Amino acid sequence: MIKNIGNFKDKNDGTIKTVYDTENNNIIEMSMLYNKENKDVICVPTHHFCNLGCKMCHLTNKNINKPMIPINIDNFLYCLTDTLKKYKTNKDKLLISFMGVGEPLLNLTLIENVFKNENIIKELGYNEISYAISTMMPNDNLNKLTKIVDKYNVPLKVHFSLHSPLDKVRKDLIPSSTIDIQTAMSMLIKYKEVVSKNENFQHNYLKFHKELDPI
Repeated sequence: MIKNIGNFKDKNDGTIKTVYDTENNNIIEMSMLYNKENKDVICVPTHHFCNLGCKMCHLTNKNINKPMIPINIDNFLYCLTDTLKKYKTNKDKLLISFMGVGEPLLNLTLIENVFKNENIIKELGYNEISYAISTMMPNDNLNKLTKIVDKYNVPLKVHFSLHSPLDKVRKDLIPSSTIDIQTAMSMLIKYKEVVSKNENFQHNYLKFHKELDPI
């Protein structure tokens, strides 16, 4: 059974973080942001924990050793909709940003299922939904995600966390990444080329962005 174990508001910017315990101390954190005039923004996780060992991460700095467990779609949707029911505004647009705990490219099943269940989220009062992910590029799953986005015509912006333009330095900072920078850039270019040819993607994307800049 999922329990809401805390709701915290940032005094500086008004961000609200809702924290849930699914079972066995498997935590899901949703962060509701109010920094956009024309849409609500919610940052969401893909995993209950992240143990990729990125040196800039506070989890790595604290030497916490816990397994990285993918969040399943039922638990995700419960926590997402519960947070939105409590803290949504009267705006009719929503940005779902996969920039919380975990590496999005390691849980494509969750992301695709969110796309499939978009109507459940729209029933809360949103006419349009867009998406974003922040990825360390740990593998070549962006190629798989490209096909998923093209299939569902969802307006997804990809943020690549580079951290260093030098492969050796980046590997030291992000030891779990198996993709060099050139390969990562090639996949990003391919993503842009594919979605830029998809007229439905373009139509949906330009509802949220002034230009077609999906990366």
